[in-house]
Amino acid sequence: MSEALSKLAAAETKEIQPRVSRRVILEYLANSSWQIGNVSAALEYTTQLLTLEPNHPRADANIILYQNVIDNAVKADAGTDDVRIVETFYFNK
Repeated sequence: MSEALSKLAAAETKEIQPRVSRRVILEYLANSSWQIGNVSAALEYTTQLLTLEPNHPRADANIILYQNVIDNAVKADAGTDDVRIVETFYFNK
């Protein structure tokens, strides 16, 4: 998916109409990062998404969730910024 951002940037440079918006790509990147446990990347992509779409219906709540997970995460190495989910979270709708 991060390659999609590269291709989007190349298309924008050539003034070609992209098939998918940056917002959609960022949503997919954030969600897939969360799913594989890369909370730091999910937070970064969601923050970028929020700058593009300030009224996004889930971005604010997701940022709070990701930040809470990061704040409460057990880091394997105290010197790393790479945070992975230690537990699986399940939420009821």
